[in-house]
Amino acid sequence: LMMGMSSKLAAMTGIDALGHAIEAYISQTLFFYQICMLRKQ
Repeated sequence: LMMGMSSKLAAMTGIDALGHAIEAYISQTLFFYQICMLRKQ
């Protein structure tokens, strides 16, 4: 039972970490894009 719980928890934290990584990547990309657009003006 404990093994099942820990593996489920690990999967959840893995998905959570992946979500945060994607969020960080998108926000970083948008940030760089905004800087590029500002420099073009």
